Amino acid sequence: MSTQADYTPDEWNVIVHAPAQASMLVVNSDKSGGIMGQFAIVQETKDARAAVQNAADTGVGLVKEAASSLLEETSWRPMIEGATAEKVTSYLQRANSIVKMKATPDEATAYRKYVYDVATHTASAVAETKGGPQTSDKEKVALQQIAKMIELNG
Repeated sequence: MSTQADYTPDEWNVIVHAPAQASMLVVNSDKSGGIMGQFAIVQETKDARAAVQNAADTGVGLVKEAASSLLEETSWRPMIEGATAEKVTSYLQRANSIVKMKATPDEATAYRKYVYDVATHTASAVAETKGGPQTSDKEKVALQQIAKMIELNG
């Protein structure tokens, strides 16, 4: 089982922050802001953080340690500022490459599921239109892109 000690500080930073990056890709995919404007973004971030908390509480190994490290961040703002689609794509692909190279196959799969779970919680936080589905079509596309970037199969 890999731990923080198995990664360089830069690699660990990428692994820890990738779920927040995935969350921002979802948030930025649909700028409609939902039926409650800015509240939607706040709720999406809150739900993403709840998914990270769940991973810290129930995860094992790499996922638990990375989620716990992300929760220690006082603010997600510095890691998500300027989170363009291109930057997030690069970030997520890099995180996937790192875990593919250094984690066990089971750890890498669990990590990919964790990143995707955070993004999914972000997408389903608030209905984007009154009476509409929790996850908009644009968010569904973002989730598909995230799954592809991190090579999440199934």
